[in-house]
Amino acid sequence: MDCPDCGQEFMVPAPQDIKLPTHTIKFVCPHCRRKLSATPEQFGTDMPCPFTDCGKPVRVPEADWKQL
Repeated sequence: MDCPDCGQEFMVPAPQDIKLPTHTIKFVCPHCRRKLSATPEQFGTDMPCPFTDCGKPVRVPEADWKQL
């Protein structure tokens, strides 16, 4: 597709390639370094790492955006 302003060709993403914002946050376990995610209900809480070979306590960070 060509840009209507400058005429340069550009790619339009397919719907499955568009990442919509979510209310989850992603963070890393400080012990096993695996990627974790948390829902708003878990923000700011302590929980064990869900990986059975780790299971050490993890503090879920607070979100850096405001809840409406």
